[in-house]
Amino acid sequence: MIARHAPSLITFVATLTAAVSFSAAGSIHYQNVALLKDYDQELASLEHALQSFSAISADRRTGLSTRLAEAGIVDSASPDDHAVAPGNNGRLAAPVQDSRLGDGPAATTQDKPRSSVTITNPANNALVAKAVLATGTFDSSIAGDIWVFVWPELAPGKGWPQTPNAADGAPAVLNKQTSIWSTPVGFGGPPQSYEIAVYTASKPASARIGRLLKNWAKRGDYPGMTLNQLDGLVERHRITVRKP
Repeated sequence: MIARHAPSLITFVATLTAAVSFSAAGSIHYQNVALLKDYDQELASLEHALQSFSAISADRRTGLSTRLAEAGIVDSASPDDHAVAPGNNGRLAAPVQDSRLGDGPAATTQDKPRSSVTITNPANNALVAKAVLATGTFDSSIAGDIWVFVWPELAPGKGWPQTPNAADGAPAVLNKQTSIWSTPVGFGGPPQSYEIAVYTASKPASARIGRLLKNWAKRGDYPGMTLNQLDGLVERHRITVRKP
C-alpha cells in the first residue's frame, strides 16, 4: 500500500522544497499555495495507508508471538514482551529457566518408591509353562507372611493362592539371609494371560488362607478366592505373564 503512494510522496517532497523558502528574517513565503492544497488530499490518503500498515504489522506480530508460544520458544505474552534483547544481535532473548526447577529430569509416573516386596521371576510379560518357581525380594521391614496369588484372565475376579505345600497351608518361603522369597506357581486352564500378585499378610489373614488351602487339599478341589476374601492382605507388586 505504501509502494502505491511512494511516487506521489517523492513528487510532493520535491515540490514542497521548491514551494517553501525561508527568508533571512525567518519568515516563510508560500509560493504556489494552490499546489500545497492539492497535495493535502494525497497526505490524508497516505496517512490512512500508514495507519492500515501499522495495524497489519501489529496483527502479524501478535500472530508470530502466538506461534512462538505454541512452539515453546517463548512464553505466552503480548508482542512487546518479546522485544529483541539489547546486544543480542537482533535475536530473541533466550528463555530464562526457573531456578526452582533444578537441573534434573522431570518427574514421571515411573518415579515411584521401590516396593518392599517385588517379583523378580518370572519377568513381566514373560511366556511361561504350566508351572514355574516364582521368586522375589523383600526387605527387613516385612514382618508377616508373604502370599502369591495367580489371577487368570479367563476367571475374572478369582485368584488362587500359591503354596509350597497345600496340605500344610504354607505361605511363600522366606530366606532371611538373602531377603528372597520363593514359591511354586501353577498356571492351570487353557492358554491365556495370568496376573501374578504378591501380598504381605497379617497373621489372621495368613492363618485364614492356610486353613482354606488345607481344606481344598483334603477335598482335592481348589475353587479359588474372590476379592472380598482378601481382607488383611496388602498388594506389593503385580506382573502379567502368558501361557501359550
